[in-house]
This record gives sequence, C-alpha cells and structure tokens, in this order.
Amino acid sequence: MTQESVSVAARQPTLAATTAAVSALVAANPAFAGDLFGPEYAGAVTGAGAVVLLGTGAVAALLLPIITGTLNPVQMAINLGIAEGEVSNERKFKRNGEPMEHGTKFGHKWYNTDAYCNGKYIDFAGTKKTEGAQSTGKL
Repeated sequence: MTQESVSVAARQPTLAATTAAVSALVAANPAFAGDLFGPEYAGAVTGAGAVVLLGTGAVAALLLPIITGTLNPVQMAINLGIAEGEVSNERKFKRNGEPMEHGTKFGHKWYNTDAYCNGKYIDFAGTKKTEGAQSTGKL
C-alpha cells in the first residue's frame, strides 16, 4: 500500500461522521424559501433590487441618444412622445437659432470622397450626385 491510500482510508470514518452530523443539522433546521425574504434579509433584498433597477435605468439613460436619434433633450422628449412636436432626428437650427441650410452654410461641406480603382470611377458617399442635385435645385 502506498502512503496516499493509507491516508484516504484513515480519513473515511471522519468523513462519514462529518457527513452524518451535517445531514442531521440540515434535517433539524430546514431552509425554506420564505427565509430569504425574512426581516433579517430585508436590507440585502432591497439593496439587490435597487442595484438592478438603478443599473437598468443607468444603461437606458446612456443609450437614450442612440434610442431617440438625437442629442437634443427637447427633441428626445418629442421623439419619445413626451412632448408635442415633429418627430425627427434632423438638425433644423444652428446653435444661434437660425434655420440650417444643409449642404450650403455653417461649415456643412461636402468632401470629395471619390476615387479611381482599376481605372473605374467610384463615388463612395454619393457626394457628386448630391452636389449635382443641389446645383439643379432638386435637393
């Protein structure tokens, strides 16, 4: 016999006695589901519930600009149906309150994104088409 098998054989009676003692203790004091919500655990249950609710609220608040499609709080309220107004994610006014004229003023510049690949012209973002439509007044 090896040293290892002797120590395992010597521990088996102790393990059996410990298992019997724990089984007797559990049988004498069974755990019920109601014990988890008793008065001594009220703080833990309330704290866990608050973490779940506040965590969900924080994630929703962080994602609100993506959900509503705008950073403007007034437009967020309109897009969510809280306030009256036109539902949109377009920016209609400059920071000073003047109306936006897209593609013409206030630094709104169409950058040239076209390229030539293997001798073929590629207009990546459609800027040439947009500029053409703006110059003819169709946009």
